[in-house]
Amino acid sequence: MLKAINKRIRKVSSFLSKSKKQERTDPESTTKDTSISTPNDTLSPKSVNPSASDFSLIGIKLSYLKAFIAENGGKPALVGKTTTIVNETIIKPTTAKIKDSMCEYLRRNRKGDVVGTSTWFISHAWSCEFLQVVEAIFDFFESNMPGEDVVIWFDIFSNSQHETNTKGFDWWTGTFRNAISTLSNMLMIMIPWNHPIPLKRAWCVFELYACAVTGGRFEVGMPKSELEHFLYSVCDDSKQYFKMLSQVNSQNSEAFKADDRDAIHNAIRTEIGFIEMDKMMFSVFRKWMVDAFRKHIRTISVEKVDELINWKLSLGRLYEDQGELDSAELMYLDCVETNVQNIGENHSYLLVSINSLARIYKERGKYEQAEVLLTTYLDETKQLLGEGHAISLNFMSSLASLYELKGQFEESETLHLDVLDVKTRTKGIDDLETLSSMYGLALMYRSQGKCDLAQPLALDCYERRKRILGEDHPNTLTAMNNLALIYQTQGRFVESEKLSLDCANRSKRIFGEDHRFTLSAVNNVALLYQKLGKHREAEVWYTDSIERKKRVLGDNHPDTLSAIHNLGAVYNQQEKFEQAEDHFIRCLDRRQQLLGEDHPHTLITLINLASVYKSLGKLHEAEMMSLDCIERSKRVHGENHSDTLTAMQDLALLYNQQGKYDLAFPLYHECLDTSRRVLGEDHLNTLIVAHNLATLYKSRKESDRAESLFLDCIERMKRVMGEGHINTLMSICALAGMYKEQGRYDEAETLYLECVGNGRKSLGNDHPHTLTYIHNFARLRELQGKLEQAETLFLECLEGRTRVLGENHPSTQNCLKNLASMWNAD
Repeated sequence: MLKAINKRIRKVSSFLSKSKKQERTDPESTTKDTSISTPNDTLSPKSVNPSASDFSLIGIKLSYLKAFIAENGGKPALVGKTTTIVNETIIKPTTAKIKDSMCEYLRRNRKGDVVGTSTWFISHAWSCEFLQVVEAIFDFFESNMPGEDVVIWFDIFSNSQHETNTKGFDWWTGTFRNAISTLSNMLMIMIPWNHPIPLKRAWCVFELYACAVTGGRFEVGMPKSELEHFLYSVCDDSKQYFKMLSQVNSQNSEAFKADDRDAIHNAIRTEIGFIEMDKMMFSVFRKWMVDAFRKHIRTISVEKVDELINWKLSLGRLYEDQGELDSAELMYLDCVETNVQNIGENHSYLLVSINSLARIYKERGKYEQAEVLLTTYLDETKQLLGEGHAISLNFMSSLASLYELKGQFEESETLHLDVLDVKTRTKGIDDLETLSSMYGLALMYRSQGKCDLAQPLALDCYERRKRILGEDHPNTLTAMNNLALIYQTQGRFVESEKLSLDCANRSKRIFGEDHRFTLSAVNNVALLYQKLGKHREAEVWYTDSIERKKRVLGDNHPDTLSAIHNLGAVYNQQEKFEQAEDHFIRCLDRRQQLLGEDHPHTLITLINLASVYKSLGKLHEAEMMSLDCIERSKRVHGENHSDTLTAMQDLALLYNQQGKYDLAFPLYHECLDTSRRVLGEDHLNTLIVAHNLATLYKSRKESDRAESLFLDCIERMKRVMGEGHINTLMSICALAGMYKEQGRYDEAETLYLECVGNGRKSLGNDHPHTLTYIHNFARLRELQGKLEQAETLFLECLEGRTRVLGENHPSTQNCLKNLASMWNAD
């Protein structure tokens, strides 16, 4: 096996070297920077460092902290006692006569050698066990500053614990800010790591804030056992990190005194805002956690190759989850090179590293590099380990998802089916790995628009996971989400809404509102409302999703950018083109920087921005952008990919709007022929192209061609998508409109009745499309001379559009204008 793997290594070594950046930074030797940047210069120097003339920087030495424990009965006497209890039973009685701090007491009683000028500020929660706090302090300094008798500003010792109520909030905020600003070093004690009490306490949040705005160094301290538990938990499952952070919300932080809490909240609200505060906190802990992993990796002997690679893979996943794709790619490359240079006994780590690197290439739109890696190793892995081995199946699944992104659906489907067949035969249909493959196959069919194949698989996967794992398990909720999205595509909005809301509510209850899984579920609810035409609700959900993602994941995380893009699409649908333009430009700029100009997500934003420019009348900019997008998409995806065809369709629409029919028709025909050949005549994307071409024929008064295409579209859509699907109804309405223009009122009436009836049933009375069908039917009734029926329909449309879109929306005003025109004519 070793010789075979080494052959494969030599075959791809030159390829890997080309993948490195010319000026590569070693992720393990990057210069450490634990200082905290201040967001948007929120505070002036005066506001973060107020004068506090009666404030002392006197602190205790670490050596005395050990003596303090010994002098007060040793650890057995202090076990289980919180810092509050230690203060009440030891500190306050000891200093009762002088009414001053413990540090001042020690200085006066000729123990001046145990106190000094502090260099570190200790932030902690008084409700934590005192011995655990002290252990965390000792462990941190022994690990980072061994042998140094550091002087620490530890409030239980440094502050007077007598008559604290006489000092106002301004004095205390001045104390904390002045101390942290002067010391420039802050150590926050995090106990326990998975339920961080300090981040739920208002004073600790304020201390972290003070450290941030003064540019201080921030570190986290935990007892060794707690730190190991934290590192190994995140190593096993990087999502544990998000679970921990999802509990953090500065607006919900508490204090012993309600007045203190309110004052701190007011200070944060006034000077920075809770969202920016939380973003700052998450940013600080993201940096700290990565540094903790790096430190741990540096402690692993180079001889322990397997262990070293396992931890580096975990750090790569951490980078990946945080959206730091550059760092993730470098870390996975490092893992591959470590294997190449020194193969360990467990050679599976090499293959896992290769698969992880391929996944990053895929996420970054580097499809060629990903395919080279996966295809190079897949056959050899099958020969060495067998087709049914977990690693072989993972390679096949990864290659299947890559082919799906490249639009090579036949190859993708074949691989997905092969993986599912092997797992079903070897593990059984109820095995979790089998269900994972079933889920992947359903996703692939959904992306193809083959919902008739996707829906039964997704439902089966969901029902089995619910029975085996329970309704609240993350994998069950993921399957629920997928099924809801398929129902959306099928136009089964009532079922989709029920599942989507249930999934979002369960996620909030189980993981918290800020967990990454919850944010994804919330985004899907917003997407549903967007498709339902409930744009106001969609806007609210997307806006909330964006703010939470910015706070938890950061401004430039791919998930944040997706939400910004989706909100731009909602604005575009509402004809709020300036706001749509702003969101698409913001998203485009960041995606170009983060993912590159040729990444598929960047190109999708480019396509949508071109569409907005078309609506704004910026036709030249729209044309240039569309041509650029088509060229890039052909280069990245190929001429037959759905994204390339979408870009070509948008350009054809633009040419139609400009009256350049000699350019529009060839583009549409090329799109339609390619879609039929690649996707099939019944694929939703093919039918959309056919519908748009029919609409173009209609506008050019080529009625026979338009009618033939519309009828074919409607028949196929009814069969594939259903009579109530939104695309089916759009084609029926378009054909009805053409019949109306031709004076074929009876045929138009039949179609409008079908359209309005199914629109009410499938989409709801207030869906913008349903209201459009009602409005167009009203115009027909007017032409038929049935004015009372026309008036009833116009009024229903007007009330609905006013309620849903607002009275100033162009569609609402158009309905009012047509109603007034009918009244005037009458």
